[in-house]
Amino acid sequence: MATDFSNQSGKVVEYAFSLAQSLDATISMIYVIETTRAIEFALRQGFSDAVDRMRDWATHQLANITPDEFMADLAVDRFVEIGSPSDEIVRVAKDIEADVIVVGVHENSFLKKRLMGSNAETILRKSESPILTLRA
Repeated sequence: MATDFSNQSGKVVEYAFSLAQSLDATISMIYVIETTRAIEFALRQGFSDAVDRMRDWATHQLANITPDEFMADLAVDRFVEIGSPSDEIVRVAKDIEADVIVVGVHENSFLKKRLMGSNAETILRKSESPILTLRA
């Protein structure tokens, strides 16, 4: 399950955990720190450990969005990666041999989608795993 920690991602988290529970499956959560944003953040803040701080923040956020009943569950894996979200999600899914990737899709304007692309669409094109998309 990939998340961007947006306000709308709670529905995706809820569904992914429900699906994993009904299938008695392991769930892997991933958040990707986009490289360009990490660099911009570091420059604005003036500290060299910005990526480490962002990784710590993201790790805590993944724990915070994990439903309480799964907090101590050893079948929940959490990944914080750095790079292109779509590339990292596809890579991790391949590495862990994911049976399905659950992602939320945001309703973006036609122009924004054409100019910037869509992570969900890129994941769909690149992944060997099936993709379950949920409107977030």
